Amino acid sequence: PKKITVAVSGSFFICCNFGPKHVAQMMNVPSLITNCFPYHALFGYGKLDISIPKIIYKNDVKISLKEIIDSNYFLGQNLRKNNDITFKENSKEDILNATKEMVVQTTKKKQIYDDKFIRKKFITFHPFLEGKGQISKNFIDKNEDLFI
Repeated sequence: PKKITVAVSGSFFICCNFGPKHVAQMMNVPSLITNCFPYHALFGYGKLDISIPKIIYKNDVKISLKEIIDSNYFLGQNLRKNNDITFKENSKEDILNATKEMVVQTTKKKQIYDDKFIRKKFITFHPFLEGKGQISKNFIDKNEDLFI
């Protein structure tokens, strides 16, 4: 394993989509939300939050964002009982790349890219999504087939 040294002037919290994330966000601490699922909470509340979603497979084929939304998989209802559905956890590389994005974002104290095209897809289907955060740019680039 490589040792990575990073000088950070900003600070943030690395978590998943459960309790500790909410405490950090209540205290206005930017969060890197890994293995984000269910998708209805994909966009973190703070504008400096970055999320990395889990990838959902049906019969060993990646499910696109549109299919996830159309089928209500984004809510996670009964997915664990469905034998055709599997999840892929974020890789070490996904988390490392998103961590690098968070370092830049929290140091500059502003979002480092614009993901409105993805947000529009979610809001078109579910206007209740109010998070101001982003999905990891590296994750989007690596998995662009999910967002078409």
